[in-house]
Amino acid sequence: MQEYKLINLIFIFLLSLLFAYSLFFKHIPSSAKIKSNCKGNIYCKSEGLTRAFNSALHGEFTDAEKFNSNYISILSFFSIQFILRILFFSIPTKYINQYKIISKDIIITIILFLSTFYVFLF
Repeated sequence: MQEYKLINLIFIFLLSLLFAYSLFFKHIPSSAKIKSNCKGNIYCKSEGLTRAFNSALHGEFTDAEKFNSNYISILSFFSIQFILRILFFSIPTKYINQYKIISKDIIITIILFLSTFYVFLF
């Protein structure tokens, strides 16, 4: 069960980095920003997603919608995952029936992932 807690801790750290990057995106030098893979594409479904996250995290939801209308479902997915990781990490090991918790976690994550990213997958 310690491995499960470690995995959740790693995801908490990675999701924290994602939110920090999105929150401080405007203050990051251009040379350090992640480059878009949409350059040259006629239509790219992920174009403007980081800017939309940045705007949403600053409470500018109208601007976020202009950058990418898909931002809300994806931001919700990452937020829910962040909260779930914290909850699963904070459950004392002695109260965890590892197979029930892990199998429910996997099922919830797969359903959330597919329902969120189906727009980008198909």
